[in-house]
Parts: sequence; C-alpha cells; structure tokens
Amino acid sequence: MPKFYRAEHVLLGDELKDAGPSFVEVDGARIVSCGSCEELKSIGAQNLDVIDLGPCTLMPGMVDAHNHMVMDFRHPQAARDLSADYPAQLKTAQLTANDDLLSGVTSSRYLGDRLYVDVAMRELVASGETPGPKASVCGIGMKSDKAPGFVARGLGAAEAFSETARRNLLLGVDFLKLFMTGTLLPENESEEIPFYLEPEMVRAAVSMGLNEHKYTAAHCIGGQGLRICVDEGVTVIEHGYGITARDIELLLQKNIRLCLTPGVFMDEQRDRYLPAERREAGARIRERVMANMSGIIASGLFYATGTDAMHCGLAREAKYICQLGAANRDAVKSVTINAAELSGTAGQTGSLLPGKCADMIAVRGDPLEDISALERVAFIMQDGKVIADWTKQPDDRPGSK
Repeated sequence: MPKFYRAEHVLLGDELKDAGPSFVEVDGARIVSCGSCEELKSIGAQNLDVIDLGPCTLMPGMVDAHNHMVMDFRHPQAARDLSADYPAQLKTAQLTANDDLLSGVTSSRYLGDRLYVDVAMRELVASGETPGPKASVCGIGMKSDKAPGFVARGLGAAEAFSETARRNLLLGVDFLKLFMTGTLLPENESEEIPFYLEPEMVRAAVSMGLNEHKYTAAHCIGGQGLRICVDEGVTVIEHGYGITARDIELLLQKNIRLCLTPGVFMDEQRDRYLPAERREAGARIRERVMANMSGIIASGLFYATGTDAMHCGLAREAKYICQLGAANRDAVKSVTINAAELSGTAGQTGSLLPGKCADMIAVRGDPLEDISALERVAFIMQDGKVIADWTKQPDDRPGSK
C-alpha cells in the first residue's frame, strides 16, 4: 500500500523548487507522485496512509560526491586502516558507511581505497546485508610510483596503468581514478604546481575506460597537470584547489566537471587530527585556495561537493560552499542532484520526482533559507525503507530552537 509523506516544505525536481506544504507518495522503493497538501485533501487523506513529518523540509537524500570507505578523518592518523588486512578494512568500511547513512547521505561516490573493499561494499549495501549509502566505486586508484600519497597504487610505465585499469573494469567499477598532482599548492605563487603523470599514462587509463563506456576522474589541483588531463580525455577533476581563471576558461570550453572538497582546508574538526606540519602548510595557503574555489563557484562551472572521508560532514561541506559564495539552493544541489550526476545515478536518485528511488531525508528548518538545516536531519529513507525517524523527538541541541 502506498504511503504519503507530507511536510511543511518539500524540495521537488532537479531544481529543488520549494513546493511549500506538500507530499511525496512512495510505493515500495519508488516515488509514485508528488503534490500539494491541498491535492492530498481532495483525494481523501483520511483514507490514505499519511505520515506527517511536521515542520520539516522533505528533500532528496544527500549524495557525497567524493568519499573514501577505509579512511576516516574524524580520527588521528586517518589512513592507519589502509595498511590493515582485508577483514579489518571491511569492518572499517561498514562502520563509516553506517555513520554516513545516519547523517542523511543515501548515496556516495567513492574515490579509491585498497584491496577492492569498495567493490565488495557496493554489493553488500545493494543486497541489504550492510547498511550504508548506495555506492559508486572506482576500485584501485592509480598514481605514479614517483608521486606522494598513500591511497593509490604506485605504477610505472603506461602499460601498468592499462593493466590496473583493465583489472578495475573486470571487477565492475563505475569509473576510473587517477592521481595527477598532490594536494597542496606551492607556497611561492610563482612556482608551477608539480604533476606526476605523463600524457601516455593518462591516455592508457582513459582509453581503457572508454572501451567500457566508463569515465575517468583525476585528483588534480591545477596547473600543467590539469591541462594534460583535459587533453587526454579526463572528464571530472577532483579538488581543483589551484584552478586559475585560465584553467576555468579551458574547463568551460571542454565541459569538464568538478568535485569540490572545501573542508580539506576549511573544516576545523578535520584540522584537529592532521599532523602539525600538514596543518601549518595548509594554513599558509588557505586564503589562496578559498579564493580559487570562490572563482570556480562564481564562474558557472558545474560542480558537486564531497567530504573526502570526513564522514558525517557533508552538511558542513554545503555550508562551506555557501561561505565561498554559492547561493543556498546551489549548495544543496551540489550535495544532491549534481553529486548524483557525477555518480552516474541522476536517473535514479538526487531529486524527488516520480519514478525515482525513494531516497529522501527530512531536515529541521529550511536549507534554502538556512544551510545549517542540513545538519539537523530528522528522517531518513533509502529505497522506500525508513532508516531513521526522529521527527517526533525534540531537537534539544544548543542553538536548535
């Protein structure tokens, strides 16, 4: 029997239009219809199964556009679990996935772990065996064996990139991931951003992906590395902390999409557990990074937003996007429909429309007026299943009234 979920505000469609007091009809795992509460009265609400979510905003479940399963920046030594054995890594992934789901993230795009934990978790979540966001995964990330970093697999010649990409694809990944640059800008603004992949390495991975109709994303903050990525067919740039006006022009011309992760430089909770040297280095370039991200937002480039393994922090990322100049609606789109588009799942999730999966959350307040409302999740539904309902409980946190 269908159920009708009504709320004071409902954000409908890909543009997240506030329909005011409205309902969403759910039958099984799908949204059947949406309409105003007046329409609900006209079809005889007294004879229907109506669930009143009260003075909340009903909206699409959030989608984390850049996450990792086994890393967890809520703790010291965030990467410590990447060296553990497979059972331990799988357990960590199950814990972080459950936490993310309970924060209102119903889908997530994972940008590389180790031992193919992400591929296993995608199936465990899809089967209902493990609670967590529905996963889009890339398998093993690929970097040069001369590059810094601890997530990806270091590789040598272009043939090794082809082979790793082939293995990823045989295991059914949704996209491929390259690591072109580091994360920090040079402190001297006149210095070029170092890059670590030669064009033939990028070309090898991109070609393998295209053979299977899969796109390639690259961890890349800007500079010559970004231009190589664009020339060789990479279609999504992750982070983009050093992207200049010149780069923006190129990306607009080529219709390249971006995933922003502002919390890496703006989140105080994340800073708390970084090594002192990394924290200080980040602080020295923070203003430049924020100016560059503001330029991206102002330019009209398509972007989505992710946490980069700051689990349960996606609502804060949307807040940082607003601080960088985005309108509230655009910030909310960056963690819903835009993130679903990057994940390749926009036909199924990311907005409330008939025929899509019933992935919904209700938040206390109106995020189009107060972006911090995303931090006050009161109801979570995934594929028509109620994961949590706190709407009848008082929100007694400081400052919540």
